[in-house]
Amino acid sequence: MRYFFAILLSTILFAACGTAPATNTKPTAASPTQPPMVEPQKASIDPTIVDFLLTSAAKDFHDHSKPGPARFRNVQIGHAAGSDGKPQYTMCGEFLPKGQEDTGEWLAFTTIKTSGYEQYVGKMASSHCQELTWDNVGDQSAALQGKLDALR
Repeated sequence: MRYFFAILLSTILFAACGTAPATNTKPTAASPTQPPMVEPQKASIDPTIVDFLLTSAAKDFHDHSKPGPARFRNVQIGHAAGSDGKPQYTMCGEFLPKGQEDTGEWLAFTTIKTSGYEQYVGKMASSHCQELTWDNVGDQSAALQGKLDALR
């Protein structure tokens, strides 16, 4: 009788555990150099803001980054509430520096629309992209590359 209860208890425990595979509900961690890419939300954005961010980033790369980016990827635009409650727009992405195409090391960058603009490159850039609502403008990599190529 004692063995019967042990077997019965074991069977109930195994049945309670179930055999269905567990699902991972935690989001996957983003690379420290890659901004987190989430599904863009339906947020409208003034096209002049998109153009301003693209032009500012291209000019900054042209003027201050030698030899400059070879290519861009994952260039997205998002916004968060600024200190005044109005949206503060930010463009986040990555670039592959010219001359380092063989290493495959992409660097993060962020361009923030302020009264002018601020641009950050490297590890610090990704931190500005964490809590943004992504605007539905799509990947702007080709547009940014075109603006930079026009300046060269």
